Amino acid sequence: MSNILSSREKKIILLIINSKMEITIKGIADEIGVSRRTILREMSGVYKWFSDHGFAVNRNSNKGLLLDVSLIEKTHLLEELEEADTIHYHTKHERQLFIITELLQTKESLKNTLQQIRETYHIVYNYIYVLQSKGNLDELFITYNIDTSRTPDRPLEDTILVHRKKQSNTLYTINALNELVKEENGGVLDKKFTIDWDKFKNSIIVTNVEGTKKISTRIFEVIEFNKK
Repeated sequence: MSNILSSREKKIILLIINSKMEITIKGIADEIGVSRRTILREMSGVYKWFSDHGFAVNRNSNKGLLLDVSLIEKTHLLEELEEADTIHYHTKHERQLFIITELLQTKESLKNTLQQIRETYHIVYNYIYVLQSKGNLDELFITYNIDTSRTPDRPLEDTILVHRKKQSNTLYTINALNELVKEENGGVLDKKFTIDWDKFKNSIIVTNVEGTKKISTRIFEVIEFNKK
């Protein structure tokens, strides 16, 4: 299992891996379209990612950054980067978080919860997705992205932060991810263990007293959020 990376960290790492010569912080900033200061804030996580994978980035104050690796090593790093779980950013200034709110299905409760979401959070995109548990048709999960620059003092009840594995459309908490690794890896929590996400397609994974709870889901409704 790879480290959890921000989408910006992932872009920086990719630029460093693919660069055939030294690349400066300013060069990275220009490529990504953010300020030099923004890139500097991300570099500790970038250096840690390389270190965790057994490599060090050569840093020359005059020339820039260079990763001295073989083609085979570069291929391996690119594969690891592809598998890395990502926390996404909405714009170059605003972080977004993927949020899920659980409720029991009634038309009125769904309507009320949507109104509470409108009043509590600043939604990043125009659409939210309501998922339905295949095992309990009365159980719904509202998923949406919020802008953390406008985070409320009190979050909604039954609402948690989750991450999403795009390739399998799997939603999970960090605690659930750690438990899942142990379940799939003979009880051992190994940060480099690769999960077969195809086994958990269209699912929500959270923790319970037994380890993980896996909820198979399907689309119940797609709502254009800016419409009342």
